[in-house]
Amino acid sequence: MPTSRVTILIASMLLLPACSAVDASLPEPATRLSFPSEQVAEGITFHAELRVVQHSPLVLQTVVTATNAGTRTRRVEVPGGCPVLVRVYQNPHPLGEPAWDQAEHTSCAPQLTTLTLEPGESRELQTTVAAREILGRVLPSARYHLTAVVRPNGEWIELSAGDTVLTRQRGAEPSGEPR
Repeated sequence: MPTSRVTILIASMLLLPACSAVDASLPEPATRLSFPSEQVAEGITFHAELRVVQHSPLVLQTVVTATNAGTRTRRVEVPGGCPVLVRVYQNPHPLGEPAWDQAEHTSCAPQLTTLTLEPGESRELQTTVAAREILGRVLPSARYHLTAVVRPNGEWIELSAGDTVLTRQRGAEPSGEPR
């Protein structure tokens, strides 16, 4: 073997254990959240969460609470027809494409709504979606990560809303529970 190949082989053997030791300390991909559940834009804090509206068939509500924690009145414009949109991921990794995107399955009225929040005031923006709509005819029963997309003044913000297991039962509606 030429000297350069031996050097590369030895260097690789020395570096691989260090790499695997670092990787072993990372959380499992399914538990690693890549989207924040809270973010500040235009002086307003946006926080997302997932709620169950109905258990059978399962209907989920994704809620974004907009809070003005500042000392002056804040105003932002959000789409009036769809103030919140849901994206569903099989793995909550920001580089991956959503398995389902509500924006592709709904049409929203184009008008804008002005949110005016006084200091300390909060307002909820929400959307509701049935598990059967998310799973459709294509997606399998699995654990999914849901995000909420809000668009204050045209800025797209994607927030972690939570995980849920959606199951497809033979002859029944898809079901599941948020975690």
